[in-house]
Amino acid sequence: MSTSGDDVSEYLSVYLGDPGRVPGIGPERGRRPLDGIARLKSPHGSVRYVWYEAGRPLAALQVVTRDGRHATIANVYTTPSHRRRGLADALLERARRDFGAVAHAEEGSLSAAGRAWRDQRSEGRRLDADIEKALHEEGRSRYPRRAR
Repeated sequence: MSTSGDDVSEYLSVYLGDPGRVPGIGPERGRRPLDGIARLKSPHGSVRYVWYEAGRPLAALQVVTRDGRHATIANVYTTPSHRRRGLADALLERARRDFGAVAHAEEGSLSAAGRAWRDQRSEGRRLDADIEKALHEEGRSRYPRRAR
């Protein structure tokens, strides 16, 4: 069964949910700010970072940890209208301040867009054309292909 980009986007948008209301995460400690980053921690090893502007959640990054020192990125989502502004980058930087190490999920579980995001972050480049290219190759982009 194939999943369209819209289905994946709709699935990942649940990570913008209110503290304690995201399916599969359970109870969480933390507060929603009007503006800025919320850190929402589950007793089961999940930590969600959610970017808020004017009280609206715009981006989320979920990491999982077993020891509280090392984390693995589990999910990343940014609303389509706020992509390419560096919100996920800011959430990742916050997670890196909170944990000794933040790693990406295993290669086999990453989408092409996830691999492009990981590769650009590890090379210190802004996230841009490589992710767009990967989404186009997967048939998931909402944006028209730009000529190079």
